[in-house]
Amino acid sequence: MRQARLNRFTDTLGRTCQQYMLKEKWIIAPSLRVGHQWLDTVTCSGQAVINARVKTLKGMALDLAGPELARLQVRLVSDRGASIIIDRILNRLRKESPAYVTKMAASQSLSLSVYSSIKDIRLAGLRADDLVSHQFEHPDKASELSFIMAEYLSTLAQSGLIDYADALEMAVCGLAGSTVASDDVVVITADDLELTAKEEALIKALPSETLLQITVDQPLTEIESRSEPLTNAGLLRWLPDPTRAPVANEADDTASIFSAVGEVNEIREVFRRVLSKAIALDDVEILHTDKNTYVPLIYELCSRFVSDFHRNAEPIVTFAEGIPTTYSRPGRALMGWVSWVREGFLQSTLARMVEDRIVSLPDSGLEAAGFESLAAVFRSLGIGFGRDRYLPKIDELIAGLEMRLAAHVPAALDDDSLGDRMHYKDYLETASVLRRLLEAMLDLTPDSAANPTDILDSAAKFLESFARRIDESDGYAFRALVDEIRDMARYVNQENGEDLSLDVWEWLASLPGEVRIMGSGPRPGRVHVSNVLTGGHSGRRHFFIVGLDDGRFPGSGYQDPVVLDTERRKLSDRLVTTTERLAAKLGGFSRLLSRHRGSLTFSFSCKDILDDREMFPSPVLISAFRIVSGTREGDQRDLLQWLPRPASFAPDDPAKSLDETEWWLSRLCAADAIADPDKLIATHFPHLGRGLEAAKHRKGSDFTIYDGMLRTPGAELDPAASAGPIMSGSMLETAGRCPLAYFFRYVIDIRLPEDYQIDPERWLDPLQFGNLLHEVFYTFAREVSGDHWPPSFENDLPRLKEILSETASRYRELYPPASEDAFLDQLRELNSAAQVFLREEELMTDRFPAYLEVSAGLAPYEKGSALDTRNPVRVQLPDGRVIRMRGRLDRLDRIGSTNNYAIVDYKTGSASKYEDTDPFRNGRVVQHALYTAMAGEILKAKLGSGSEVTQFEYLFPGSRGQGLRL
Repeated sequence: MRQARLNRFTDTLGRTCQQYMLKEKWIIAPSLRVGHQWLDTVTCSGQAVINARVKTLKGMALDLAGPELARLQVRLVSDRGASIIIDRILNRLRKESPAYVTKMAASQSLSLSVYSSIKDIRLAGLRADDLVSHQFEHPDKASELSFIMAEYLSTLAQSGLIDYADALEMAVCGLAGSTVASDDVVVITADDLELTAKEEALIKALPSETLLQITVDQPLTEIESRSEPLTNAGLLRWLPDPTRAPVANEADDTASIFSAVGEVNEIREVFRRVLSKAIALDDVEILHTDKNTYVPLIYELCSRFVSDFHRNAEPIVTFAEGIPTTYSRPGRALMGWVSWVREGFLQSTLARMVEDRIVSLPDSGLEAAGFESLAAVFRSLGIGFGRDRYLPKIDELIAGLEMRLAAHVPAALDDDSLGDRMHYKDYLETASVLRRLLEAMLDLTPDSAANPTDILDSAAKFLESFARRIDESDGYAFRALVDEIRDMARYVNQENGEDLSLDVWEWLASLPGEVRIMGSGPRPGRVHVSNVLTGGHSGRRHFFIVGLDDGRFPGSGYQDPVVLDTERRKLSDRLVTTTERLAAKLGGFSRLLSRHRGSLTFSFSCKDILDDREMFPSPVLISAFRIVSGTREGDQRDLLQWLPRPASFAPDDPAKSLDETEWWLSRLCAADAIADPDKLIATHFPHLGRGLEAAKHRKGSDFTIYDGMLRTPGAELDPAASAGPIMSGSMLETAGRCPLAYFFRYVIDIRLPEDYQIDPERWLDPLQFGNLLHEVFYTFAREVSGDHWPPSFENDLPRLKEILSETASRYRELYPPASEDAFLDQLRELNSAAQVFLREEELMTDRFPAYLEVSAGLAPYEKGSALDTRNPVRVQLPDGRVIRMRGRLDRLDRIGSTNNYAIVDYKTGSASKYEDTDPFRNGRVVQHALYTAMAGEILKAKLGSGSEVTQFEYLFPGSRGQGLRL
């Protein structure tokens, strides 16, 4: 009876172990690397039978060791926990008696390398006493590694932990009382598993009647009982030695190779071939050589396919290794939170998190649109960075809104006042929600210098409280990330994170990319994606193997930096060396091709798009080329000439297009040119047609509507009209520099959103820097002008420095610097500019500042000036028309005892654009002319017709001007 069940199973095993059912007590271990999960019930021979279990060997070992683990009350240490134990041991030895390994700089990567070596040594069946000096290049290395290994085992015992090597020994001991030895259990493995010594001991300890080893087809061998000729794909079993392969069939397309311009086009070409050949998705497996590159590309492409049909459509792909949690809201929220803290609580980082809808809002009643309004209010706050600035700034805003709301209560509300009141009310509600969000996040968030225990605890609480979860993948990601953080905290908490090389913030930042979710076996209706080293068990007829460039496969094979290959050979023949590891990869690849029955398509990227460098095929592709092409002595050059044109962003045939974009690219970039492509595009995409038309006119020399010209502008846009705009110098200079910029800014009022970006090397931006100097010069000139002018450099410098220090302190509060160095650097610049200013003014003995910051058409500056006028100044143009102007004159100096005046305008930037032979630069520099005219009109009105402006000068006291006067 048992044999009959076994025969029925093995007859169908070739399709896939994961698609057939055995009785619940049966354990299947087809590969060490097959993920362990319960399988869905499926039908076998027309009957819905049983739930089978797919286990890794590690999972089976833990099942067998379970009773002993429970009796001893111990648990299996994770790789992370073991590396932290090793890290503490290394740091302790580094302080007490550094010898060989511990003389190296402390780092988490060193601890991981040492743990990896010790793990290999233990799984090879070696003990600490087996590490003797003559086996190592340096005797201190042997003694130190032996001591570290002994300390590691001692720490495990004291902490109630065991490692995988111990679990395997317990599993062997637990076999005697296990149900595995009964007739109802069969353990099935493949005969090509790469086992360590202790894993092999467990397999050998299984009762012979329980163990079934499935024979795997080997390379360089004929298939027994062949009833039909080998296909070209079948010939690839001779990959290790192409000279022995039978002759390929030129008409056979079961084995093919292509290259692509970049990995993204490599994946797109795979799906083009699947769709153009009408291959069922669930008959395709994509095997890759680099999960960090290819899994995201496949996931993103398939997600776009699905969204083109329906936003809630089922996915069309499964991933054996899962997808990184960076694609989930909790994963992105964790990365954003870590960046926010590490960057000094940068406002723009948290604003993006709100705008991207990855954080949960407090219970507010705001609808989905609340995220946009919340982000807009948040960006308007001048926080910059620094956690102490958040709540005062939001409280300041709320207080102002409450005052405006309370003051806006007329006896009878008209439509306009009612609208204003509702606006303030909505604004206040949004600001209140933002305040609750900020307060809750700040209360939960530690400083970047907090101890590891507090950081990990806060990270878990942040995910629990603020990570937004709206679908199944978000839920899986949330649980996986919290579990990983809690697991790390379990080991860090043992000594409160002391003596650790681990940078907890760095670990948290990388965690979403390392944690994977949604791992799955093959499912009906979906392409399956797996790693080339562990996949190929789906039984599907069409394999696409991507990433076969020489950099990825078989790879360079770096040797263990702790226990070198020469030392491994001396220690044990069960310790794998670099050469053996590379040989195992190539052997596994050859066995994958040998056992496959169907078509094989190989591909590689021939161009790195980001680095703009050429890439080359893997050696295995050259061997495959020699077999399929019949060119047995062919080399890389022959292969590249034999390959078709590399796949790119547009398919070679429009019929192969994956989407509308590819179809258009294929048609527009094809060799057979399309007549009038712009007209064709405009017919189908009017918005693109309008864009092409605008681009054509803007490249021309004529001034058109696409440059900002209005054919019939209204009077409200004409500066010379009575109802026209009030102009300023910057407005006219903008029109002279770029009419389109004037149109955007002053006609249709388009403004860039305010976003407080922090330059880590600069405190103030140019505008803030100039405003600060203007304030300093104004305050100083107001105090010293009159009988005390010109100032004395020696006598007045202390007071000038005092004014500068007071003003800089106030600006530092308004605009906190990214670092003390950035603040001090610009403070030195400010001091230098102030001294240059004082030196220059000391020389001006023939005049004195009579009026400071004269405002025309603007509110008075601070205490105001006797020449201030609230009304704009009317300036007559040569053709008789009149424009109204507004502006603020930095200084109006009286020359001697006359009624003549000189305008002084401070400039803190470069003087280059003011030194042109044309003083107006074709209308791009007009401030001096306008201010002279404005000041003349003001002097006439205020002081009579005898007063006039006879001079205008720009003064450049900054580091780039060094006191230049123009």
